Amino acid sequence: MKRYTSIVIVLFSFIISIKVFSAPLELVLPLGEGGSQTSRSIESFKQYMLKRECSVDLKFKEGGVAGDIYFSAAPQASLGQEVRDYETLNRVKTYKNFPLTTAIIIKASTGVSDLSSVAGERLSIISETSYLGGEQVRKLYNDEGVVLDDENIYLTQHYEGAITLLLHGDVFVAAVPGPLARRWEKANNLNIIAESEPLDIGGMLIKKALSEAQKTLCESAFVDLKRTTRRDKRMNIFPAWVEGFQ
Repeated sequence: MKRYTSIVIVLFSFIISIKVFSAPLELVLPLGEGGSQTSRSIESFKQYMLKRECSVDLKFKEGGVAGDIYFSAAPQASLGQEVRDYETLNRVKTYKNFPLTTAIIIKASTGVSDLSSVAGERLSIISETSYLGGEQVRKLYNDEGVVLDDENIYLTQHYEGAITLLLHGDVFVAAVPGPLARRWEKANNLNIIAESEPLDIGGMLIKKALSEAQKTLCESAFVDLKRTTRRDKRMNIFPAWVEGFQ
């Protein structure tokens, strides 16, 4: 009887250990950064991560660092004391490895070449809460001494929406990340009229307390995650400036 009880306890402990190891990690993305929240995009990403043995539950939240894994789109110094419990898992890759900046773009046909000439004109941005797509935009305007009237700001939630408003003539200028501006400018006859310094942001943070085995599996999963075709929705939960991870 004692031997039977011991076997049962060992098997039960083994089953529990498997369940704990395979329990989904909470992956948090900050709101207002341009990632898709559609069920198709979320499920495509989750299924990919499950196959790579880094199962996750996905949440979009406003505020500081949270979850087991956190997608950082702002300087770590601005993320609060909670960041002490995290370490960098992956860094972001951009289009053709262009520096990550905030850029103001305009139709080349306007002949405008500087930010001071667009005072009072309509501007599209993704959100007010985004460091890259909101806060840095205001800084660019302030540095040039250009007054930015809130009534002339159009919020689009996605960078594709910001450039669409520009191309349709609904706004005069649009704010997008530098890599996207360089990706879109030639085909759409656009010019960059103002740009920030390169920003040291973008990456996956993971809780230090997680096992090294789990960190290795998740790191590998993100490294192999890249933008491919429009039908592939796995990367859509991230802002459009994220091409992959390294």
